[in-house]
Amino acid sequence: MAEENRDAARTFLIITSHEGLVSTLGDAGSARVHECIGRIASARGAAGLHVHVYVPDDCERSTGDFPSPGGSITAGALAASLVEVEQAISPGRHLDYVLIVGGGDVIPFHYLENPAADSDGDFPTDAPYAVAGGATRTTFCFPTGPSAGSRSQEGKRAG
Repeated sequence: MAEENRDAARTFLIITSHEGLVSTLGDAGSARVHECIGRIASARGAAGLHVHVYVPDDCERSTGDFPSPGGSITAGALAASLVEVEQAISPGRHLDYVLIVGGGDVIPFHYLENPAADSDGDFPTDAPYAVAGGATRTTFCFPTGPSAGSRSQEGKRAG
């Protein structure tokens, strides 16, 4: 019985960009993706989740009266608008599930400074979208020590 109700009252948010989908997949491909998003939303809703779709550059495709970051979608503006979306759809709670539809060419990645002492540059991540207050969260915890797979002087993973 508990297993049947584990998703009861949980909030599921699906995010994508209509313009990003059109620019990468064309009109027909974008239409197919939006159709799939609808099927996912229906299936998860039937499973008892509170499902919302957020398409910041096409309010007609969103399932609520959500804020638009305005203009072109940037990682920081989208993360900031997600804080407002979260407050609108689950006041006093956090989103339980977030599904980002599309890669970095559809929903822009954040770029974080590489915390390792190696020659790798900044790395792309979508983590700030899932962190409460996404745009304002600037630090993340990274594992340290030998078990974290630190790099040796030859540039090979150690441990």
